[in-house]
Amino acid sequence: MTGAKELPKIISVDDHVIEPVHLFETWLPAKYRDRGPKPLTMGIGELEYVGGRYRITTDPEGPPTDW
Repeated sequence: MTGAKELPKIISVDDHVIEPVHLFETWLPAKYRDRGPKPLTMGIGELEYVGGRYRITTDPEGPPTDW
């Protein structure tokens, strides 16, 4: 192509890493495990922006995702 511009390299800095399900059960000290994060798989509901904040709901019929 004549005159075509080369696209710049794009690096995403907003990706998220999903920890292994067993991470906190394995590595969090026993005395904190009951208060540590717990993996949850549930359907996606609605995402709304209300009063300056995002509100996310779940829906058992929605597409499943890990929370």
